[in-house]
Amino acid sequence: MFDRITFSSNQMAGRACIRGMRITVALLVNLVANGLSTEEIIREYPDIEPEDIRQALSYAAALANEEPTQSCPSLVKDDLGFWIYEGDVPSDFDVVRAISDEREARIAEGCRFCDV
Repeated sequence: MFDRITFSSNQMAGRACIRGMRITVALLVNLVANGLSTEEIIREYPDIEPEDIRQALSYAAALANEEPTQSCPSLVKDDLGFWIYEGDVPSDFDVVRAISDEREARIAEGCRFCDV
């Protein structure tokens, strides 16, 4: 389904890239979100093909539709108004730290959905 989306821990810190190039899915999604047309993107990045842009957008949409995992519990207010975790809290707080680090990295890249 996403044959043009590649991952490598040696490239772009393991982020989703296009066909092994140093062009991330996030970059293409941000370009489209900022109003660039497919033709404008291809003019700026000649190695990109229209299908790369379509798959980047489809991949982003698939990520946005993912259900939350057990390793990422949601916060709710209890009867006294305190924020508590709903469900099981992960016993391995390194997992929580890794999720937080990833969120911070996305904010630094300009993800407008991560700084809510």
